[in-house]
Amino acid sequence: MVALVTLLAHIGHWYHAVLYLVPVLIVGGGLWWAGRHLPEEGDDAFDDADDDRRDGPRPEDARGVS
Repeated sequence: MVALVTLLAHIGHWYHAVLYLVPVLIVGGGLWWAGRHLPEEGDDAFDDADDDRRDGPRPEDARGVS
């Protein structure tokens, strides 16, 4: 019980560190995860999709202008 009271009494000393670290860890974890799931250096996954778009006719926009 004393340990819990001590922990709660001193929460004001470290809550600002938690408020800083949580968003940093979320962004860092997201960047790490995205970096692991990008195509490899020799993979042409993005190039194939880009080539298909470039070879075909350009779609018209909402005004009917191509």
